Formats: sequence, C-alpha cells, structure tokens
Amino acid sequence: MALLAGIAALWRAKRPPAVIGGVALLALPAATALSALFAPGNLTLPSASLPRLLGIDDGRGPILSRNWSALTEDPKLLAFLQERRGRARFVVAAPNALLAAPVIVRTGQPALAFGGFLGNDPAMSIDAFAKAVERGEVRYAVLSTNRRPRDFDRWVQAKGKLVDPAEWRSLPPEPRRGIALYDLAPR
Repeated sequence: MALLAGIAALWRAKRPPAVIGGVALLALPAATALSALFAPGNLTLPSASLPRLLGIDDGRGPILSRNWSALTEDPKLLAFLQERRGRARFVVAAPNALLAAPVIVRTGQPALAFGGFLGNDPAMSIDAFAKAVERGEVRYAVLSTNRRPRDFDRWVQAKGKLVDPAEWRSLPPEPRRGIALYDLAPR
C-alpha cells in the first residue's frame, strides 16, 4: 500500500519523499523475509532472521543458527556408508526423514526413512523391514540416541552390531542430540 502511495505521488510529481518513504518502509520486511532463503542454516526448520543474514548471532541458539547441521551430514559417515554399502539397495535406514534426507541430498543415493517424516508414521512393519535386511537391501541403520526407543530402534539394537564411532565420525559428538550407527549384516 505504501509503495502504491509512493508511486502515485511520484506520478503526480508532488511528493518524491513519499516514494523514498514507501521504499524504506518495504526494505526491512523484504530483507527479513528473504533471509529465510539466503541465510544458510537449519534446512529442516527454516526461519527468517535479519541478523543471521548479516552474519550476526541472533541469540536463537544452535538449532536455528547458521552453523547447525543435520547429524547425518558428517562427511566421514557419508564416505563410510558409501564405501561399505555393497549391493544394498539403501545406503542407510533411519527412523525418520530428518536423519535420512541429508544422506539422500549429499550422496544422491536412496536412504530408507522407516517411520516417515518425524518417525511417527509406521510406513512399514518391523517384519517387512527384517525381510528387507535379510534380502540385503539394508546394511546400516542410524538411530538417534536422545529419544525413547521405539520398536524399530529396539529391533536394530537387538539384531545389529554397534559400529565404533571412531570408524565413521569426524564431527565432535553432541550430547543432547547424538546418533549411533548399526551394522545389520548377517553375523
């Protein structure tokens, strides 16, 4: 509305300051809205922040900061999974898309999100997953260590072998949001 008023004033050649005022009124909201697109940060929880766009700490903490990365974006983990995938259809299985999506994006290879987007959708039964593992479609599973174990987690922990983090982790562990990698190959 302010922009239209400014254009109308300029058109009539009466008040050029109205144009400057209209543009000024729109500049800050436009920059803030565009910050969600151009400021790097949490892709699973995007938010607008003019300070973050300018590279200033906006006090929102690590989850919304520009340095927050998904737990499965560790380059050593991705290399480990790709090197040892073998003939498996999926690079890794995860309880939710938040852990599987970064693997898909970074490697271009399929990853299985067992429980849908947030892990609450029973996309497949434990039996169907067990058969996929038997057929060799899944070799590795990554689990979040900061949530209450569900059926999928318990099955993976019971049937899989915990992989030593020294083999696949290059980023420092985060106590509040950790992951564990399990090898599901037959023993």
